[in-house]
Amino acid sequence: MNPINKSKIDWNKIDTVLLDMDGTLIDQYHEDIFWDNKVPQEYAKKHYISTKEASQILHKMYKEKEGTKEWGNLDFWEKKLAIDMWKIRYSIGHMIKLHPHTLKFLKFLKRHKKKIRLVTSAYPKDMHFKINKIGIGNYFDSIHSENEINKSKHDTTFWKRLNKIIKFDKDKTLLVENDEKVLKSARLFGIKYLVLKSKYSSRKPAKYSKEFVCVHHFDDII
Repeated sequence: MNPINKSKIDWNKIDTVLLDMDGTLIDQYHEDIFWDNKVPQEYAKKHYISTKEASQILHKMYKEKEGTKEWGNLDFWEKKLAIDMWKIRYSIGHMIKLHPHTLKFLKFLKRHKKKIRLVTSAYPKDMHFKINKIGIGNYFDSIHSENEINKSKHDTTFWKRLNKIIKFDKDKTLLVENDEKVLKSARLFGIKYLVLKSKYSSRKPAKYSKEFVCVHHFDDII
């Protein structure tokens, strides 16, 4: 499958670029290790059960919070699970890596004087830890989290509230996301240019969409 129809991206018609963080700018692999390996291992130790049993229990809990602003909140999970989530996060901080061509893309946007806004589901403390770890904070004109907006990106209310804060023109705005449900929410709100980051993890197959333009890596659209 051809991942992208480049003719659909006309940079002359775009002045604002909204970018997701985990899976879009940053390789999702570190998050998969965190939630699917490290957290279950700690939970298993605490409850004297197997890691497999812990994974089954935790994935049911994860599923219940999927698409809510609590999902990425490590303080929420620390209270709920009674394990030190931040200790785990910091222990694998070295695994936080940018996708290939991400810096090249950010420099391209700056060079062409686009407004660059980070819009993430990551909890603010976690978000800043990752941004500082990989040193991309200076590229963003503003940074916005679900915690600040008090809504999940899966809800069109998120985009309405974000627009009140940064006043972007929906017809001149591009959103790049690795979650197709979020793109659908943004489309309902009226954001015109929508792109799915199909290669969200370096260790998993790319995922494609029949509804949205897809990019394997950012060099596909610059």
